[in-house]
Amino acid sequence: MELIGQSLELWRAPLAAALRDRDPAPLLALARRQIAAGATALDLNVGVHGAAGDLRWAAGVVREIAPGLPLLLDGGDQAALAAALEACRGDGVAGPLIANAAAVGAPAGRDGSGEAALFAAAARAGAGVVLSPRGLDSAETADASDLPVAPATTARVVETLLAARERARAGGIGGPLYLDALAYPPAVDAGRSARSLDVLRALRDLAARELGGAIPLVAAGNVGHGARPELRAALRLLYAVAATGAGARAIMLPVEQRGLIEAIALAAGERPPAGERERWLLAVATAAREGERWPAPPAVASNTEREAWALLKP
Repeated sequence: MELIGQSLELWRAPLAAALRDRDPAPLLALARRQIAAGATALDLNVGVHGAAGDLRWAAGVVREIAPGLPLLLDGGDQAALAAALEACRGDGVAGPLIANAAAVGAPAGRDGSGEAALFAAAARAGAGVVLSPRGLDSAETADASDLPVAPATTARVVETLLAARERARAGGIGGPLYLDALAYPPAVDAGRSARSLDVLRALRDLAARELGGAIPLVAAGNVGHGARPELRAALRLLYAVAATGAGARAIMLPVEQRGLIEAIALAAGERPPAGERERWLLAVATAAREGERWPAPPAVASNTEREAWALLKP
């Protein structure tokens, strides 16, 4: 299992000030903390409108203390991601580097228009790419007004991911490809939250040839958006357990959250359960693997774990 540290958000305090002032100390401190917690890769997130130069600076800073550790360059502007990869290549920032993310499946004229340029930059840099079908759940009418639409089906998400994988390889990308199963907060969108686990199961069940070495990924940290802090932590933990059971091979999450990595190791069968609560967590992972109803929490589970279970259970 790849554990991708998700807390290096350069657009949010305290890192926003460090980015503005080009002060590496706060970024290095948080990066070291995540590596010590068990991160096997780090996500450097500049937000929706982040600049290529900011990503290039952050990647250079972190690379100094983490040689060989995969760095995900994360932002909502595909042109900025492409430019950041080119800048890293030109300035000798060593890989592995991964662009996070290429927006695939977007309607014509939306943010999918920069896919080809991003793929070309990744190919030149020897970088990988996260393929995210986030545009599937939006629609564009003839008069350009936005209308809500029903969520794309699991089959449609998988089809879009596999088609994007083919385009990426045809475009010369030799680095790792990640297939984003799109985690959603269950308190806001229970349907799409459940669909993410369906997508993971569907990707897991594909033949190796169909998957072509691509890595199913989810951002477990996303399921806590909008929740109060204690519930946010319980949602992340329970979802990470279920996603591990369902077939995720890479999970993006705040690795420093207490007990999170240990729960993933439990769900992956890397250690036996200790006590009734852990037996329940393991049973949740097993149910998620089979697409079955999750067992109810035992008496020893916390109130927030019960609340998280009620929101997440299929």
